[in-house]
Amino acid sequence: MDRMNQERKMKTEQISKNKYKYVQVETTESVILSNGVEVHPVATLATGGGGMCQIVKDDHCYVLLLRQLDGTYTSTTHIFPEAFDVLKTLPNPS
Repeated sequence: MDRMNQERKMKTEQISKNKYKYVQVETTESVILSNGVEVHPVATLATGGGGMCQIVKDDHCYVLLLRQLDGTYTSTTHIFPEAFDVLKTLPNPS
């Protein structure tokens, strides 16, 4: 098994063990907002319980999006610790 597949396997195991904790995973190519607009995330986080968070750039700022029951995403006003850790690794969004 090559290194990339090993890393994916480790991430998958880490996610499944943490039902409520977000873990950074491979970035999703695009997602649809609740208003129908398609956006392109710069980072993706997931939980073992099916939760998904996307980080996107908008107007020179980072915005956190959470997946809704219908599969679309809406922004959140809360920055949880795992998202904060990922945000610290991203470049200035300007």
